[in-house]
Amino acid sequence: MRNFSLFALLCVSLLSTACSSKRLDYYGVQAEGEKAIAIEGPRAEWAHTLQLYLRNAGIKVKRFASQQQRMVREGDGSTVIFDEAATRYILYVDGYDLPGRRCFGGGYTMGSITAELIDTANNEAIFTYTGSGYTEGCEPMSGSTFTDIANAVNGAWK
Repeated sequence: MRNFSLFALLCVSLLSTACSSKRLDYYGVQAEGEKAIAIEGPRAEWAHTLQLYLRNAGIKVKRFASQQQRMVREGDGSTVIFDEAATRYILYVDGYDLPGRRCFGGGYTMGSITAELIDTANNEAIFTYTGSGYTEGCEPMSGSTFTDIANAVNGAWK
């Protein structure tokens, strides 16, 4: 009876941690031009892995949305200074992996992850991805979080 109780407890704990969710919403806006994005958000260890998936999907990734300032003289003699965008599209990513829950295969157990692609020219969101659960590299229960986000970015272009 004791072995059955331990087995049942193990099954319940595995099922509760194996649950994952994801949602992808496109908003009818399409990206155009070069497939290049800047990533904004926390520099957690998993963010580097996401960046690798994006690059492997053929997307140029820049770390900062702007790197230099531009000064423009107006017709009335005034001067306007603004940050010049390194790219038109920004992927804002936020999330956290569960502490002490790193997978043996190198993946992550994400408590939450949100990625939103923003068109800075129009200040509009192109898509929002939200998810939780296991990422790639968490065998045998691997998810597809980073691949899903890379595919969503690729799918944003015409």
